[in-house]
Amino acid sequence: MVGGYLVVSSLALAAPHRPTAWPVLFLVHLIVAWGLLSGTVAFLRSIVGRDTATARGRAGRVWRLLADWYPLLFLPLLYWELPVLGSAIWGGHYFDVLVQGWETAVFGGQPAITLAERWPSLLVSEPLHFFYLSYYPILYVFPVLVYLRRGREAFYDTLFAMMLGFAVHYLVFTAFPVKGPYFVFPAPGEPQSAGPMYQTVQWALATGASAGTAFPSSHVALSVVQTMNAIRHYRPAAPVLAVCTVGIMAGAVYAGIHYAIDVVVGLVTGLAVALVEPRLRRRLKS
Repeated sequence: MVGGYLVVSSLALAAPHRPTAWPVLFLVHLIVAWGLLSGTVAFLRSIVGRDTATARGRAGRVWRLLADWYPLLFLPLLYWELPVLGSAIWGGHYFDVLVQGWETAVFGGQPAITLAERWPSLLVSEPLHFFYLSYYPILYVFPVLVYLRRGREAFYDTLFAMMLGFAVHYLVFTAFPVKGPYFVFPAPGEPQSAGPMYQTVQWALATGASAGTAFPSSHVALSVVQTMNAIRHYRPAAPVLAVCTVGIMAGAVYAGIHYAIDVVVGLVTGLAVALVEPRLRRRLKS
């Protein structure tokens, strides 16, 4: 999944607006993709899986962990390069005006602005910003629980669904970049801005947000995917993930991070990935 994504996404570097350093980025894509698609990771996993001193030693455990977890370690790098890939195709153009038109047609306005103005309260703002932050534990802590409690096969299934979701959304972000309300509209002001959860979210966005990754909301989609993974593999976590997913949907709009239509389409794409993934993985395994 990761190797295939790297090959497909590298095609954006053939577009007219590619950066000056595109040969380096293109080469990195192809080298890493070759390493993954040639079976290198599977080979390493098979080596350290044997009953040898290497497999039982510290080096064997490190290689096994890297072989299992490398996709999640790649995610931040793949996310941060998205503005470069999108700009290579579109030259810095974003489709926010078009999406805002859809937003007005469907919702009669811009909820990313009006919700915070309608409910300017810390009692509303802080829980919703907290839920938005819960996306990161959903992304990284839940797979650890599956890994430790349900074993590697359940973990691989969980990871495959996650990476399928990310691959779909990252390719859409490259082909159809939308900045989102965070880059277009002013953030909610007082009294919301006094809250620690609000400030944490704003810090996280200022530190790591990538322009062009708003439509559809991968936060919503991957939270849906993880909720479905929990139903399949670790049901005690499913109610918690479901509540957090609903909170993320509301918080993303209230906090002015996503358009409401980003959330709706993210919900649909998340459900589609969760439903398609088991059949796709069975077909690939066979």
